[in-house]
Parts: sequence; structure tokens; C-alpha cells
Amino acid sequence: MYIDRYLTHLTNVPPLTALLLLAAGVASLIWGWRVFKGLVVFDALLVGAYGGYGLGMWLEQPDLAVVLAVVGGVVLAAVVWPLMKFAVSVIGALLGSALGLIVWETIARQAQQPQLADMAWIGALIGLITMGLLAFVIFKSMVMVIMALQGAFFVASGLLAMAMRVEGLRPSVVAELQARPYLLPAVVLVLAALGLICQYTKSTEPPPAKK
Repeated sequence: MYIDRYLTHLTNVPPLTALLLLAAGVASLIWGWRVFKGLVVFDALLVGAYGGYGLGMWLEQPDLAVVLAVVGGVVLAAVVWPLMKFAVSVIGALLGSALGLIVWETIARQAQQPQLADMAWIGALIGLITMGLLAFVIFKSMVMVIMALQGAFFVASGLLAMAMRVEGLRPSVVAELQARPYLLPAVVLVLAALGLICQYTKSTEPPPAKK
């Protein structure tokens, strides 16, 4: 199940990264439309650093892994800045893919249809194509949606990563999410809806009068 893979990744998230995810998530939910460029660069830094570090560890060079993490983050952030609209579309496609996979698998397992659950890649493909294309067609609205989904996912991931660090709390968190796999996507969608409302409200506020 997706939840098992997700929780396994969270156990390896350092506390500082969890705090950064939480902070970036709150910023995405509340001010996503206004600061989305900075948040996209932050995403690029994370992905580039993760990829560089992974490459260094694959080469069995821990010291080199740190250098590659810094280089990877900086290079990817520099590449993303002039390609902002394309980068937003890519993030939307990835979020849509993850959301499609999770929703498909969750519904299939709740309906006790394991064969359908194994075809969750179809839901991922539908989400990827839909969100990626919509980001180009209705840019401003999709930026709000993407930032809301990203913020909700970051907040949930940051909080869960911190919870997984607490020995007495980890078993109950894992057991609860495994017993109710719909709980995580439900929380993410509720948070995203609140973030979308907040962003839309702020985007329609008149600019402050000049003195």
C-alpha cells in the first residue's frame, strides 16, 4: 500500500527537514499565490538536494554526497527560475499523479477490490495529465490549487515526520494510518480546501492605498 511506502520515507526525514516542510506548507496554504515563485524554488532546492545526496550515497561517498546535495539544489533552483510556468506545471502534474494514485488505491481497497488497487497507476496517469495541462490553461487558479495541495501535503508530512521521531507515538500513528488509509488523503484535502479559500480571499483583497 502507498501508506506503507510513505511512512517508510518519513522515518528517514531529519527533524530540520520536517520543520522546513511544515513552514513551507503553512506559507503555501496561506500565501501560496503571492509567494509561489519562492516556493517553487524551494521545491527545486529540495528535489535537487535529495537527488544529489542520493547519487553520492549510491556512489558510497558520504562526503561527496553532501557536496552533490548542495550543488544539485542550487543548480536545479537556478534552472527553475526562468522556467517558472513550466515548473508549476510539472509540480501540478506530480501532485496530480500522487493524488490520483492515492485516491484510486484507497477507494479500491475500501471496496475490497485488490486487483483494481494494483492498477492505481491509471489514477496516477489521469491525475498527472489533468493537473499538468490545467496548469497551462488556467494558470492563476491552478497555482492556488497546486500551492494549496502542496501546502497541505507538506504540513501533513512535516507533522507526521515529527511524530515518527517520538518512539512512544510512532506505533500508534502507523497503526492508525494503516487501519484507515483514507485518513491521510482526507486530511490533506480538507487542509487544501481551507488553504484554497484563504488564498482566494487574499487574492481578491484590494491593494493598500498609497499615502
